[in-house]
Amino acid sequence: MGGIEIARIRAAALHRGLTADGTDSWSPAALVAALARNEGIRIIPVPKDDPRLEESEGVWDPDTRYVYHGLSGNPFRDAFVAAHEIGHAVIGGSSTKAFSRTIDPTRAAEDPEIGADRIWDYSRRERKEVTMDLFARELLMPRSWLRRRVLDDGMRIDEIAEKLGAPYEVVAQQALDALLLPEPMEPIGPDTRTAPPPDDSQRNAATHSGSPFLLEAGPGTGKTKTLVARVEHLLESGVDASQILVLTFSNRAAAELTERIAQSRSTEAAAMWIGTFHSFGLDLIRRFNGELDLPSDPRLLDLSSAVDLVEDEFARLPLMHYRDLYDPLDHIVGLLRAVSRAKDEVVSPQRYRELAAATALRDPVEGAKAAEVAVFYEAYERLKKSAGAVDFGDLVHLPVTLVDNHPAVLAGLRDRHRHILVDEYQDVNHASVRLLSSLAGTGENLWAVGDARQSIYRFRGASSANIDIFRRTFPSATFSRLETNYRSTTGIVGLFNAFSRNMGVGSLPGPSPRPDATGPQPELHVCGDRDSEPDAIAASAHALHRAGHAWRNQAILVKGNDRLAEVARRLEVLGVPVLFLGVLFEREEVRDLLSILSLAHDGYGSALARIAAMPDFRMLAADAMALSAALRTHAASSIGWHGTGLPRGGFSAEARTALDRLDAVFANTDGRLSPWLACARAVLDETSIAKRLATSDSIANRAKGIAIWQFLNYARTQSSGKPWPTTHEFLARIRRIVRLGDERDLRRLPPSADHLDAVRVMTIHGAKGLEFDVVHLPGLHARGMPGNRINPHCIPPDGMIIGSEEKTGDEAIKAGLDEEMKCLFYVALSRAKRSLVMYRQSVKANPTKFLDGLGSHYGERGTGKVAAAGLPDSVKTIPVEFPSGISITASKIGTYVRCPRRFFYTYVLRLGGRREETPYTMMHNAIQRLVEMCGSHPPGEKIGRSRFDAMFQEAWSEKGPIAHGYADGYRAMAEGLATTLWTQIEGRARHEPGRLELRLADGTVLADVDHTSRDVDGTIHLRRVMTGRSSGRDIKALENRLSRLAAQGLGTGIRFSLINLADAAVRDMPAPLATDRADAEAALAGIARGDFPQVVDSRQCPKCPHYFLCGETGEGRLTARL
Repeated sequence: MGGIEIARIRAAALHRGLTADGTDSWSPAALVAALARNEGIRIIPVPKDDPRLEESEGVWDPDTRYVYHGLSGNPFRDAFVAAHEIGHAVIGGSSTKAFSRTIDPTRAAEDPEIGADRIWDYSRRERKEVTMDLFARELLMPRSWLRRRVLDDGMRIDEIAEKLGAPYEVVAQQALDALLLPEPMEPIGPDTRTAPPPDDSQRNAATHSGSPFLLEAGPGTGKTKTLVARVEHLLESGVDASQILVLTFSNRAAAELTERIAQSRSTEAAAMWIGTFHSFGLDLIRRFNGELDLPSDPRLLDLSSAVDLVEDEFARLPLMHYRDLYDPLDHIVGLLRAVSRAKDEVVSPQRYRELAAATALRDPVEGAKAAEVAVFYEAYERLKKSAGAVDFGDLVHLPVTLVDNHPAVLAGLRDRHRHILVDEYQDVNHASVRLLSSLAGTGENLWAVGDARQSIYRFRGASSANIDIFRRTFPSATFSRLETNYRSTTGIVGLFNAFSRNMGVGSLPGPSPRPDATGPQPELHVCGDRDSEPDAIAASAHALHRAGHAWRNQAILVKGNDRLAEVARRLEVLGVPVLFLGVLFEREEVRDLLSILSLAHDGYGSALARIAAMPDFRMLAADAMALSAALRTHAASSIGWHGTGLPRGGFSAEARTALDRLDAVFANTDGRLSPWLACARAVLDETSIAKRLATSDSIANRAKGIAIWQFLNYARTQSSGKPWPTTHEFLARIRRIVRLGDERDLRRLPPSADHLDAVRVMTIHGAKGLEFDVVHLPGLHARGMPGNRINPHCIPPDGMIIGSEEKTGDEAIKAGLDEEMKCLFYVALSRAKRSLVMYRQSVKANPTKFLDGLGSHYGERGTGKVAAAGLPDSVKTIPVEFPSGISITASKIGTYVRCPRRFFYTYVLRLGGRREETPYTMMHNAIQRLVEMCGSHPPGEKIGRSRFDAMFQEAWSEKGPIAHGYADGYRAMAEGLATTLWTQIEGRARHEPGRLELRLADGTVLADVDHTSRDVDGTIHLRRVMTGRSSGRDIKALENRLSRLAAQGLGTGIRFSLINLADAAVRDMPAPLATDRADAEAALAGIARGDFPQVVDSRQCPKCPHYFLCGETGEGRLTARL
């Protein structure tokens, strides 16, 4: 249990004591005054400009036991600040004055580590202020007290806030903690256990002196314990705490280390600099911004913000290999990641250009691609400089250039940080090594710990080559290792040690097990196919649970995120409780809130299709469909559909009640809607969501509560600045971060979930640094581990990767991936304490080659089975009638085949199917409009060039991004596409072929043809024009095959061509396949039956206009026209 939670439990206990003595629980001022009396503290309110405050909101003076706080004019705020300061006395143990300048009553216990928030790392002093904020809020309204008010007394949050005199946002945040997160487990009593003393190898490492030192700490050998002992040794030796710099790999590692040091040395922990390389780098950039020609507080770009910055300029860059005129996002992201890798290796744009030129001598194409990366790199750096911004790669790269170019700065840093300690050294990149080398000087006070065999972050620039660089940089360095594994059984240690001997990584022997570390032999369960693996895991998990291993002490580790959700869903069906969040924004309960939120800017109320299935807004699907249709005839207000004056007389009573409740969610916003506030109000006051989840003991509902809390925590950080993002901006950002995969840290469970009794399902990367009694490791077949090689979007130029200078860029990537996969497998094996169960498929799958390295350290057996507890229907039909029959275009059939649910929303419910408009899509819309105009030109007439140009201007004015700052650039691209179109229709009179259709059992399919002409030889030439680039999928696409099949009705003298304007490709469709008609019949039959299942695609789904509402719909039969 962390220090923050301990402080909150103490505050709740103080509240109970005060109210038991008669203090009014509804009076924050009385609670604070009573506690101050009990603690012998005097509270002194003073004007906000009183010099004793020294520009703080509150001050705790331990010498006088006085609390000073500035008078804010708000009694609750004054009480909160006073409670915050009293916290320093009651739990902080402050022996020096505490000045509080950043008091925040709405603070969450844990900020989401996403985007730029990953870098913000609190110092010990700042963490203390966070703790005091949470202490104060818990003292004034404990979570257990608030739960009783809501659940037992039936009070609304706005009623509680009014009675307390507190802002709604403060009470709402505390209520979210109280109702959505698992109730904290209070300590039974003080922990009287004493940690065993360090062993000889730990003690020798901690007390080393006189030379640079690199400690190899294998799994379970007490790395953190030794690091803490090293700090304590330095302090006992008289080292000034302010001269100690401790660099870690993650914020959580920094927080854990700080807490452990503070348990015995609170003052010294506050004086040290403990944090990540990136947070240390950001601190240097801010302190020496003048030397770096940056503003004092440069804007920190995350991946999404970097895309925003470069997106418009990208259209103007002279690129060929990385040019995409339809959807350039993948290219932009790939190029940004290539730039980040270059910064990991301390490679400037100019150096990148030089390496690209050298690569071109070996391979002109690869050299040209690398040269385009250099062009992008230079443009990106120019844009960042103009914006006064830095990105993640800059946070170490810029400090390297700082100390290289400013000797006085380097001298000052060396004088300040005389003792440098580095955790997880195997995970640092070359830029970090360069920075360390500069700061450490001769290195006699550099102490690092790591394990080359656990280097699993090659994509971030980590490399085992850093060990060799350490040797070369510090020839006098001492190398040692921790000798004993205290975590795992003899069999598990023997297994991962056997594998490590052939990894080609790490030079020292692996750790030895404890002599008494007995346990079962690791096992390999051989399953049938991919689908039987979860069944085998469930059988093993149940057996181990019966043998006494709690669910929460079992973990399933998977290499990639794609498999996690599938395994978790199947395990739940098989009766195994699992704790797994997955992609947060694709969880049903989170999508419910996103759908509600979308109503704030969607004047058509499209999300009503999903909202109709929510218990609090339940209505018939037909009502939702009719409401959406009716809203299209009403002008939207400033917050979308709300307040449109929509007549409700034609709808059912159920629908009218649902609309009234939705009105309440958006009431009193005055057009300024905070996404966090709207969602919090919906969860806490306007629906039964929070109450329903708070009163449920099921793990599934606990996970739902955690997911909603995590989402609202994210929304709070996005809404904290003013002006708030509009709901449209908020939802657009979510789409983008999901598409970029930049939301993965939101899948991490908060610490309050640690005690829930459920199996953990996570990636191997996510399990780094953790341990479990039981580890289940599936996917040990060749396609799963190591799996197929996935190259980066941009291969680095030859010689860029340090440690692989003699290799080509492609060879360096391959070697790095091979090494990373071995390290990943090693990490997975070494997470288990008591039992390790591995799984592999036997049907159409070869075992992973990694099993060869395990020798005879495991046993092999078949698998058991578990009866499924009520398997859900794989496809739920939606009852729908088509009174006029089904008559649709081939392109709509194509939509149905790709995603039946998108077809349902777009064409059955008529919710519209266009994606989010960007300048690129607007440009393509203009060209598509031009294609339509050419296709509707009078038959028998040729289009002259002047007429074509006028049609282009009309289409551009109607659909193009004419108001955009880079409109000229987009127009130039559009003119290029139009020129390609002109070459296809020039001199050809449009021919009217008549109605081209296929009559099938369940309906009619109409061919998609954009332009038809009759050649001089009588051949009828039909053209299907697409504005994007050509792909092999175009020929195979059912809509094009069906259009070609329908064209056969014209006879034998026909030609059907596919034209792709972006790359000027012209391809003739082959003769129809024998299966084309049957495929069309199957699609129409599915539509007629109401088969509209979801097709989940992590790349395509976030682009879909129905992404947030995709899911359940209201009940009842629909009537639609196709």
